Amino acid sequence: MRQLVAGLYPRRVVARRSGDIGARSAWSDGHPPRDAAGPNLTDEDVALLAIRVILAAILGWAAIAKLATLPDVRNTLRTFAVPSRATFPVAIGLVTVEGILAGLLASGIAPRAAGWAAVGVLTMFAGALAAVRVRGATRIPCACFGSTAERPTWILIVRALALALLALPVALGKGLPAGHEGWQTIAIATLVVLVAALGALLAALYRQLGVLLLRSGPRAALELANEGPRLGEAAPALGTLTRQGMELVAFRTAACRLCAELMPGLRAAMHKRGTLLTVEEADEPHTFAAWRVPGTPFVACVIDGVVAAKGVVNTLEQVEGLIEAAILRAAKHARRV
Repeated sequence: MRQLVAGLYPRRVVARRSGDIGARSAWSDGHPPRDAAGPNLTDEDVALLAIRVILAAILGWAAIAKLATLPDVRNTLRTFAVPSRATFPVAIGLVTVEGILAGLLASGIAPRAAGWAAVGVLTMFAGALAAVRVRGATRIPCACFGSTAERPTWILIVRALALALLALPVALGKGLPAGHEGWQTIAIATLVVLVAALGALLAALYRQLGVLLLRSGPRAALELANEGPRLGEAAPALGTLTRQGMELVAFRTAACRLCAELMPGLRAAMHKRGTLLTVEEADEPHTFAAWRVPGTPFVACVIDGVVAAKGVVNTLEQVEGLIEAAILRAAKHARRV
């Protein structure tokens, strides 16, 4: 294995003039002479190379998965209070940084600098997750590796810190000790990670095809005059409604999977705009009837107690469009008054 790894480095054999015969005879058993000039790779070097390859595979997988599910990544960034207009450049920036770090770690160009950069990026990500957790989000969607399923925030924090610790030996330039046959286990583990990354990439591509088909539908919320509260009129009774400023009322049911997926994005969308109110059908069936809710997820945007927009939504883009429509209608109403 050392001979294979040594092939990654430049090698030059210099024999002593006085001992040319001895130097040649040392090659008779198929091994280089002990006094040959070149890298002297230790088990720690092999372990450090394995860590670099594993980190490069993880970061490369994350970059490709984000690129394949870019709309979902943008929706997830709204959970971190990133403005809607900034989600695209931020998502592209994340993909670029992860791709560059993966290339530097895999190629061995400035490995220590790449290691410190990976530690910094992963630590900052853990800090951002901690900030989201402090704001009250116990579960958030994670688009790191192509999945949009909600996961406990503390698990994502622990995972980010664990990867930062894995990158620390690369940054310090110190490998983990390995036995004489430890390279075999390391090589097998590296191959398993690479194969798993390839399989995950294929799964993400198949999933993205379905996402594209789903997104080919209408982008505006389904707003019908005979469904939900009447536009431009006072909102029906609701105990938690203050009728001051912007309030987004979200109606959901326990069996609605899409409702649960949209909730983190709804909280992020209303983070600095106003208040988010949620109504569960099992807890308040009379409210569903008073607001004439046709189905879930259904949202109504109330500004100063007046219904400014409403509709059945399926994506965060539709929610953003509904909120913008409510703001425009409220502005027109204020000008008339």
